[in-house]
Amino acid sequence: MSSWRPTRLRTSNEGWLTSYADLITNLLIFFLLIISASKMQNGKIERIVQSLSTEKTASMTLAKAKEDIDKILKEQQLDRQVGLELTDSGLEIAFQSGVMFASGSADILESMDRPLNVVLNSIAKYREKYSFAVEGHTDEKPIRSNHFQSNWQLSSARALIVRDRLENSGAPKNRIRVEAYADTRPLNLTESKNLSHDEILALHRRVVIRLY
Repeated sequence: MSSWRPTRLRTSNEGWLTSYADLITNLLIFFLLIISASKMQNGKIERIVQSLSTEKTASMTLAKAKEDIDKILKEQQLDRQVGLELTDSGLEIAFQSGVMFASGSADILESMDRPLNVVLNSIAKYREKYSFAVEGHTDEKPIRSNHFQSNWQLSSARALIVRDRLENSGAPKNRIRVEAYADTRPLNLTESKNLSHDEILALHRRVVIRLY
């Protein structure tokens, strides 16, 4: 006569695999976030942080810099000559008067000396936290002269002369970079109906200083 014995349930020792898989997945997500954040530019990162924060804006951010510089420009009655825009790439400071340079020249016109000095002095206090990019632009007219063989050289020269002024104002040279775009980044002029062709060309002869 056979005796009945209850069957023992086998216990699995593989439960740790689930926890291990969860850990690896979380680590992967964490490292992906770090890589993504490292590729983000300051402007975008600060805007994300500001949107998530319930506290007041910190005293040294690009948004605060825009607010302070805009106030200075209004006090100096230069807000119509200098434009400010906060983008994902940083705080862009553009000279909007259209008389930054004469056609085919990299010499800053005398009338722009004061606006440029005001801007350079106003951004000096941000030199320890942010870096600077100086963008040189030209109009669409091809150039070939004794000084410049192309619009690329001309836009480089325009950026370099402003770069020198920026360094002389106190910005460390290792925090300044120069970008030349020739006529490859034309302005999107939405209100140009009342402007002549020469006035439109003048608007494109510009330099943009970007804090990032």
